Amino acid sequence: MKFSTLLFCFFAIIGTGSIAQAQQDEPPGYIFVTGWYKDAGLQRDYGRAVGPILREHGFETAVLGLTGVNLRILEGDWIPGRIMLIKFPSEGHAERFWWSDAYQEAKKIRAPASALDIAQVDGEPGVKPLMNDTSAYLVFYAEITDFKTFIEQYAPIAPGVLKKYGGQFLVRASRADTELLEGTVPNASLVVVEFPNTKAMTDFWTSEEYQRLSEIRKASGKWSVAEIVPRPPQ
Repeated sequence: MKFSTLLFCFFAIIGTGSIAQAQQDEPPGYIFVTGWYKDAGLQRDYGRAVGPILREHGFETAVLGLTGVNLRILEGDWIPGRIMLIKFPSEGHAERFWWSDAYQEAKKIRAPASALDIAQVDGEPGVKPLMNDTSAYLVFYAEITDFKTFIEQYAPIAPGVLKKYGGQFLVRASRADTELLEGTVPNASLVVVEFPNTKAMTDFWTSEEYQRLSEIRKASGKWSVAEIVPRPPQ
């Protein structure tokens, strides 16, 4: 999947290395899932069936946010139910998993009992996600209508503030860079930011410098923002 012009500008601004070097590093591949399961029993059956198939195709780890447990909407009218970000070593691994005969058969288990929107997106080149028991996430859906304001007043500054609080971009994908696999996805850009822990994420989100920037961001279009924190002990 190609990078959009907007994402190219994003990457150039963040200054984490040359574009040429970044292109040599194959980025992780992610499957991004939102929605609901209507039947917990079928969900468990599906999970047992799909686990070995995931591992066979290089599955590395995943982040799961559940409404009412560890997922909360901070801005906008988005109601995802759940958010899952499934990590593979590359786009190719994610594609081979999804289109494998074994997975196409396994997903029939959940078909009558789920309402999911699923897409494939590339990760950021050169970024090593934590995706551990303490990491926390901000997930942005953005329908940007004022690109001039966004590019000139928000994009050059926000990455530096994010880095100051230990954050890193895992995903920055426009709708053109998003491959729809099932259901629907908004005609919007998807950004996933990872923090080492909940405190770092909260400090970033509530800081005066980001609060000032967020007013510029919100003026540039329609935004929804969700936070995912570590799940409480079972």
